[in-house]
Amino acid sequence: MRILLVLVMTMAFLSSSMFAQADKKRGMRFGYISSKVSKTELDWLEDFDDGYKSFYVGFFNDAKLIPLLHLSTGLEYYQTGQKLNDSNKLILHYISLPLGLKLKLGPVQAFGGVHGAVKVSSRLTLLGESAPAKDIGTFDAGTFVGAGLKILFIGIEAKYTWGLVDIDDGYKNNFWQVGLTLWF
Repeated sequence: MRILLVLVMTMAFLSSSMFAQADKKRGMRFGYISSKVSKTELDWLEDFDDGYKSFYVGFFNDAKLIPLLHLSTGLEYYQTGQKLNDSNKLILHYISLPLGLKLKLGPVQAFGGVHGAVKVSSRLTLLGESAPAKDIGTFDAGTFVGAGLKILFIGIEAKYTWGLVDIDDGYKNNFWQVGLTLWF
């Protein structure tokens, strides 16, 4: 099942070139991420001050389907995790393939979609001792919603991702992302 989802998302990313070439844009995104690994379904209502803070970076394709609707695909690297205090934290590194729809009204954008991610590394630090977190699943997936603003070739965006996959004993990744986009 995991391999199938990764293959489908990879094909969607690679096949986005079949949409109107003249209406296809590319770019990169990067920014701040605040995450929690928890069992709670409503993490977006919780305080993320005790969560793990890090960054994300990636590339995207944006292809016009109809005048106001665009298909957005991409490839991103991000870090999530949970920080309990300075000596106890979990850090997870992922490569993700997001797939979403974007509604564009002038410079304002609203978007939503899904992503599949493969864990490339993990680290668990307890009482200052650090080791790989081997019990955490290698695959993650989520659904996201967000909004942005694009002026000329620079944009700003914010989105929230709800984890859909149990990464360990009922725990899921949930995170906020706020960042910049540069359009080529």
